[in-house]
Amino acid sequence: MPFGPPVPGLVAVDGRGWPAAVGPQGSAGDRRRAALIKICLIVVATALAMSLVRFGGEAFAPDRLAVPAPDGVEFQDNGLPEGYSYLTVEGDWVSRMVCGPIAWEIVGEAPPGGRTAVEDGVALMAQMTGLPVRPAEAVDVPAVELTFEFVSPEVIASRYRGDEYMEPLGLAEMRYGYGGITGAAISFKLPYFEAALDSDYDAAVLLVLHELGHAVGLDHVTNKESFMHSSAYLEAHITAADVAAFAAVAPDC
Repeated sequence: MPFGPPVPGLVAVDGRGWPAAVGPQGSAGDRRRAALIKICLIVVATALAMSLVRFGGEAFAPDRLAVPAPDGVEFQDNGLPEGYSYLTVEGDWVSRMVCGPIAWEIVGEAPPGGRTAVEDGVALMAQMTGLPVRPAEAVDVPAVELTFEFVSPEVIASRYRGDEYMEPLGLAEMRYGYGGITGAAISFKLPYFEAALDSDYDAAVLLVLHELGHAVGLDHVTNKESFMHSSAYLEAHITAADVAAFAAVAPDC
């Protein structure tokens, strides 16, 4: 029987052994067991209902860090998928990084799990762009340098030059040279990042990937399923359009 034998003192439903009600013959111990089972069933049902609401009818959460195939993605005249645009510098868009080896390193101390989250984000960027991204110690002469730093809210605020009403959780400060982007200094707000590492590791990795999206030349999008949305890290995942955008903006070296 798929649900096991009936619980003593309980009435089975459809002969499956699923507890429904305490029979009149049940003892005090039976009633206690029935009450405990009922509580467990309510907890399980509530958790399932929450997962159904959060994930659009799916019983289980999708793998938010899985890289889907960019099939069926429609492109705009700018060469990027619908809804995506390039970062701009004084009104002129910068299409991509310069060609050559990309080196990354963490500046200062990282919180527990922080280095792993950065490594995973960098690996996903490399997978989606096909670019050669390596730790700084493994690159003799990098064409692009990416640095990651975990800082206080005060430092983030002092570096931020955007909308005064926003409180960014991360920043990517690009360096530009002849031919495009030659580097990015990426910083993360420590209280949030530490909390994400403790409670939602995927969100922390997607935040890393979001800032790397800026580093390769992408601006924010309005689709809240995309990790390139300005704030929807808890709901986001890697979409097929994200993969297509990373591939499109990567330099063809």
